[in-house]
Amino acid sequence: MSWNKVWVLEGEPFFFKYIIEEIKEELSNPDVIKFDTNSSADDVKSALTAFPFFDVPDLIIIDEPKAEVLNMCLELVESNFHASGLVITCAYNNFDGRQSFISKASKKKKINYVDHTMQGSSLKQFIQDWAEHFNVVLKQECYSWLQNYAPTRSAKVKINNQKKDVIIYDLIMLDKELAKINAIYSCDKKPIESVDLANYCNFKRENDIWQFIDKAIEGDLSIILKYFDDNKLSSSNEGVLWLLASQIELYIQVKSALNNGLNESEMQDEIALKGSLNYYLGDNFESLPEAKPKAVLNPYRLQMAIRSCSTKKIESLVDKYRATISAIMDLRSGINGEIVSGLLGFAYSEKTKYLQPFVDV
Repeated sequence: MSWNKVWVLEGEPFFFKYIIEEIKEELSNPDVIKFDTNSSADDVKSALTAFPFFDVPDLIIIDEPKAEVLNMCLELVESNFHASGLVITCAYNNFDGRQSFISKASKKKKINYVDHTMQGSSLKQFIQDWAEHFNVVLKQECYSWLQNYAPTRSAKVKINNQKKDVIIYDLIMLDKELAKINAIYSCDKKPIESVDLANYCNFKRENDIWQFIDKAIEGDLSIILKYFDDNKLSSSNEGVLWLLASQIELYIQVKSALNNGLNESEMQDEIALKGSLNYYLGDNFESLPEAKPKAVLNPYRLQMAIRSCSTKKIESLVDKYRATISAIMDLRSGINGEIVSGLLGFAYSEKTKYLQPFVDV
């Protein structure tokens, strides 16, 4: 058996890289071959069983492998494999304990769980440790600013033996943005203020975008016009409109599902097109083999959409979606961005409907 050469990492992916570095040192620093969830069992097996050309065989890392890959790995681990080691990673808390490999790894005490439930004030200690490590001086105001604007994401956590979706800080994205702050401090050695974070960290702008999208769907004309005044629309700066169109499209789907009396589980299937795919046939009048359901919508995002849609009329959402697509078409036709902004603002606030696109492109 080769269980002594196996590591299974679950939890906060930000810390995986540090654990893997320790594993590499323990194994005399082998070369690393990485695979992901789309890698085939045959490719992974070839890497694990390949004859080593160097004194230290390769370390194999697989991120969120499919069941067939885990089954193949279990067979090799139960016998033997040539690689220096095998590392299986799974971000947050998504391993299926019923899977044979995971079940045996748990019994062998090979699963290393890295706590990822960083929420609220716990971020302050993370930032303090980062600042101390890189010798960056942050003013006290920065900690509260980061607590308000640091990027977040939904993750699964086990609560009373059930997996629940909670909102946590996205440490990987945060670390990338803090690297900019480190570079700025290294240049002039002036203590970092909250205004520096606002100017150089993209996640503040991302937060502003999503706040704007919420206000646009609500029809708050003053906020809409101010945002467009600060962020001029043009044919090369239309990204926010695509985000807005995507969000409104989701709201239309959710509102339609609500009107039809569907529950959350049924909504997930409806949005993923699970009930529609088999209605489309190929040339041989058989179901298209490549037609697969869309990815499952994040439950937290679905719940937020349900709350937001509860007071809205589907006709209003459809009008706003049409206005958004028409605005994008007008921008691509060369219509002045300020004209488009004004028309779109009045359409979102439901004071008027957006005109048909000037040129159908």
